[in-house]
Amino acid sequence: MRKLFILLLCLKSLFLIGQQTGTFYFSIHGEPCNTNVAKTKYDISSSSPKLYTEKTSTRIDSVWEPATNYYRTYLFENDSDIIITTYNNSKITGTIKRVYKKLNDTRFSFSDSENDSIILTKGTTLSLLPMKYDGEIDDFYKNGNKRSEAIYKNNRLISNLRWKENGEKDISNVFNQEEAEIEPQLSESTLNEIIKKELKYPDEAITQHIKGRVVIQMVVMEDGSVEGLRIINAVHPLLDNEAIRVVRSTDKKWIPGKIDNTPVRVAVNFPINFIL
Repeated sequence: MRKLFILLLCLKSLFLIGQQTGTFYFSIHGEPCNTNVAKTKYDISSSSPKLYTEKTSTRIDSVWEPATNYYRTYLFENDSDIIITTYNNSKITGTIKRVYKKLNDTRFSFSDSENDSIILTKGTTLSLLPMKYDGEIDDFYKNGNKRSEAIYKNNRLISNLRWKENGEKDISNVFNQEEAEIEPQLSESTLNEIIKKELKYPDEAITQHIKGRVVIQMVVMEDGSVEGLRIINAVHPLLDNEAIRVVRSTDKKWIPGKIDNTPVRVAVNFPINFIL
């Protein structure tokens, strides 16, 4: 009887602090769903009452592909603090602290910070593990400026406002590629064909033996135009500028991404390799 009482007490505690073990499925929009229509799944296990491990898999062509050697651990230090550690190839690649508060039976407020001072994300969620955003979610740059202000419903992105790192207003209502049911596609050529046709390796970069992989992020708008170009992986100004020029040449050459059969704005990463 005593063991049963302890077990029930533990289960009640798990429910109250909003974490669970098992497999959880989410649709391409981020909403909880059944396995038949899921795009992402989270496998959550526990090695102690306070320590949990979360592993992620993505469905690709009807096959679940796990994020190899990538996982997160969640250490519930007390009833308000969680230490979240990210591992890749068994090495720690990042640690954040999540401070949370139970608002009611189905809702929590939370804030994620780095080094106990730099707030990265804050908002409200329906559970702590797995996270199910619901309501306003604010993201911040490390300099303290707001990156985005998004509205979620049952973990599905509804709308967002976005800012650049310097505080300037950015393009709003932008979805990530994985959130679009149909991703943006080039209408006339492939990515490789565009690069082969447009790329002009700068003479000075050849002379200086400068090479590398530049990644440009852009927003493909509802009309297939390209806006909001930014460098997310820079190599050298000579190569960076040429990569931007190539990406600009794709303006109006995209078929926009769609959600619910409606064109939407989608952020796309455009990688260009400069090889000598």
